[in-house]
Amino acid sequence: MWIIFTIFLSFHVLCLESFEMLSNVKILRVLPDNIVMINRGLEDGILRNDHAKFSNEVAGYSSRAICVKASINTSYWKLYRIPESEAFSMDYTYTITGMADKEIPVPTIEIRNKVMSAELILIEKYKETIELLKEHLESQKQLTQVYKEYSVSLLEQLNKTMKMVDELVEINKKLLK
Repeated sequence: MWIIFTIFLSFHVLCLESFEMLSNVKILRVLPDNIVMINRGLEDGILRNDHAKFSNEVAGYSSRAICVKASINTSYWKLYRIPESEAFSMDYTYTITGMADKEIPVPTIEIRNKVMSAELILIEKYKETIELLKEHLESQKQLTQVYKEYSVSLLEQLNKTMKMVDELVEINKKLLK
């Protein structure tokens, strides 16, 4: 019985509680449809469907948000009720304050799908970039090989020319004597 009670309490402790505050929150990426990626995640007690208020020291209250996805170190939040768009910037450091469950609007599956599709697009672009870098590296290797072959051939020609010049100098010395 005590084990079940302990497990139940441990799950309750992991989520972002009402009025709990997380400071030094930075926006890492801004995605379409007012979705932002922040530097706080499961390690900080943020779970999917958590509801929070974003605020900063410069502008005060910035917006409300719902967590649509959480990973170990990062989480994605759908922002809403943004009174001033200028109050939201990647340059600011934010404080997240958990909000009561009764105030949580239910996030739609469309929002989560948009976050997932944006991540898939980023992964695809990353793969394309890696392929381009591999092609560039291969062309650099080929150019290096051509350069090596050319320089060896050039050195051989230069050595032959130097031998011929030496021979001509010797012949010239014999003729002058």
